Amino acid sequence: MILKKVQKNFSSKSPVFVVLRMALFVAAMSLFLSSVPMHASSVSEGKGNENVLNTTQDAFDLGVSALQKGDILLSTMYFANALANSPGNMNIIGQYVEVILNWAESRAGIDAMGYMNSLDNFLNNQVVLVSPSEIPGLLVMMEKVAAARENISERLTQENGLGKEKPLDIAKNVQTEEIQKLIEKARLSKSVSEHLDSLLHILGELPESGGEAETIETEYRVGLTVSSLIHQVRQFIKLGSEKKTELQLHFFNAAESSLQQAVGMSANLPGIYLAELEQLKTELDKSISLISRNRSKDALEAIEARFKKLNLPNYRMSSIKANSVLKGIAETMQDIGPYAQFITEPDHVVEFRKIMDSIQTAQVLWQEEQLARYNQWAIKNIERAVANIKKDDAFYKRTDKEKVAKNLRANFAEIDTRLLNFGAMQCFNEVFSYYYNMLDEEQKQELSKNIAFWSKQKLEDF
Repeated sequence: MILKKVQKNFSSKSPVFVVLRMALFVAAMSLFLSSVPMHASSVSEGKGNENVLNTTQDAFDLGVSALQKGDILLSTMYFANALANSPGNMNIIGQYVEVILNWAESRAGIDAMGYMNSLDNFLNNQVVLVSPSEIPGLLVMMEKVAAARENISERLTQENGLGKEKPLDIAKNVQTEEIQKLIEKARLSKSVSEHLDSLLHILGELPESGGEAETIETEYRVGLTVSSLIHQVRQFIKLGSEKKTELQLHFFNAAESSLQQAVGMSANLPGIYLAELEQLKTELDKSISLISRNRSKDALEAIEARFKKLNLPNYRMSSIKANSVLKGIAETMQDIGPYAQFITEPDHVVEFRKIMDSIQTAQVLWQEEQLARYNQWAIKNIERAVANIKKDDAFYKRTDKEKVAKNLRANFAEIDTRLLNFGAMQCFNEVFSYYYNMLDEEQKQELSKNIAFWSKQKLEDF
């Protein structure tokens, strides 16, 4: 609807403009609610979902309570939490729409219009989350919002005194040259608010119809929308910088989204808009960089604490079981994993790599030590088998084949040859083959079967 009348000299201090700016924060919070990402389709029914549904309703009820108390930020967080717990839940979506529509009825026209814009964005986002059979229900909600928007638009017209006929003698007294000078002066404004105030003043001087009025009004509406988005970006940056919560990054994502939208709408506006948006972009980047560095610092400190707790011993310490050290390394690596993704600062990356190099080096050394200990144990078993044969004359003279078979089984059966290095494997083969060939065929078959199915000594035991 084209503005038919604006009060002359209407400035940023006027009541309507003050109400508009007060509403911007509320609208920003509702926009943020619609931007919170969902991770699944609608919740299915069943006993397994009772806890989820209870949590969802509790969060929603708390959001309504906070909204009634005027705590917009807290209510928005509760609503976001409700839908995050139960994305695509038509019951919660419907309740939320009704709550906001009822709340908007008690607000000023400009304030209430901000709620309608946010509800449009919110319902559009729900289209991909609900099941196909629930799309008609969303359409009904959208129609309710459209009807409410029409009512609010009429109320807004009444609140601003629009729609009244403008005395013709005012238009006749305004000279075209003076209007053009005002337009040129407006485009040279040094701030967004100054530009909007100038446009309001010009609209108050123009006739109620005609191309000039429509052009100025269009520029004013676009400028006012961009101003609203600028305010949203500032609020999101503030919230993201002050609130150290899981929603922190979402605030910055919402700020980035609003900033991109504002840039796209500023092409035909005076340069002051893009200049202010560039400044906001710099502030946003600095805030994100600061948060990123703080997260990186916290993550590095958590990793350093876990590395210190590991307390890696010298890998040559025979009194320590290698497997216990390796188990501690594996657990530490698992604990470190979730923090590694937040290490983004160059100096933190350097320290993180030092820690990882130390852990990985120790892991390799202790794995080698574990294998070496296993091979040493195997060699001792082989040596014991030879010693047993030599100290028994009958055994040594190969006259008691049963003793030979028992000795081989006792000292060779537990050895897992897959874990032997080349030297130990050679020793195993030579000694075993030498005495194995003393046995007759039946004894060989029996011994081979016993060794094949014998329980092997595990590497983890060293």
